[in-house]
Amino acid sequence: LLEPFGEGNNTRTASFLQAPTVEIFLSDIELEKFKTITPDSIREYLERYAGVKPLDESIGIKIKSRHIHSSDISLVTEALAKDLEKIGNGDFSIRMDRFVHEGRELDNVEAELRGSKSAEIVLVTAHLSSTAAFSDHPYDSERDPAPGADDDASGVAAVLAIADVIKQMTAIKSPKRTIRFVLFNAEEHGLIGSQAYARKQAIMAAPIVGVYQMDMVGYNVNPPRSFEVHVGYAASANVQKRSQVLAQRLERLVPILSPNLELPQIYTQPDPAEGRSDHASFHQRGYAACVTSEDFFAGPLPTSPTDEPNPNYHKDKDTFVDFEYAADIARLVGAAAWLTANL
Repeated sequence: LLEPFGEGNNTRTASFLQAPTVEIFLSDIELEKFKTITPDSIREYLERYAGVKPLDESIGIKIKSRHIHSSDISLVTEALAKDLEKIGNGDFSIRMDRFVHEGRELDNVEAELRGSKSAEIVLVTAHLSSTAAFSDHPYDSERDPAPGADDDASGVAAVLAIADVIKQMTAIKSPKRTIRFVLFNAEEHGLIGSQAYARKQAIMAAPIVGVYQMDMVGYNVNPPRSFEVHVGYAASANVQKRSQVLAQRLERLVPILSPNLELPQIYTQPDPAEGRSDHASFHQRGYAACVTSEDFFAGPLPTSPTDEPNPNYHKDKDTFVDFEYAADIARLVGAAAWLTANL
């Protein structure tokens, strides 16, 4: 059971792991719904989780950090669970997925919208933790600020905005497959939360058909408005091939949902982001997964635009986000996840 799902001597591979052969398209009503993911909807969530505004208006507390050593981390996970419960309005099953790291009990936060026709699962994910370990001064993880506005409050805000729209979509139709919105803890300590989560899912043979991770989707200053999707996985060409289907689905949506963006730079092996975000935890278990991010790495092709890495990556100055850019990416990921859930 501890072997990668569907790899080696593990024969639990099933038909749901295969890449679909037919694509479907969004209806006009569905397109209009996803277009309601706006800069304002991203800002509303991001500023609370980056410490710009109070996390909870009723108590007026602004968090300083989402580092696992910070006293704020439990407030963050509790607030995320409350946000997802409010968004779901009774239709989401909320679960705190607990694990232990460095002697601490920590939680991933999960909200599940059950599918109407299938037990198969689509994940929309980001990591909730932050760090400022690369700051220009000695960093105290228990006391110092780690706002992580781009890394990865931008992804967290995108997941919440997507959850809100998909909940609204259920008034039109229920997804065929189950959709889970999952926010992973302790990513900055080596993908710890997603490793724990993916391990449990593989042990249960959970039929996860695709994982759409967002990690740093908010930094853009100079044109072009380029972004990346990473699917590279050296250990299995099959896992990479199935993951590439998810990336190509995102790519097809750009002209109709976010035409201000360039088509994504899709990275296969060799991939500079392999093992560097929570999608990797699912690759290791044989699941199809991709991570969408800003233009952080040099392009995979000679014709790729120049990269634009966030200069405040893992610093206490990570406070800037281009909300329009983040909304453009969130629309694509949300729509791709919705399509995957309805194949």
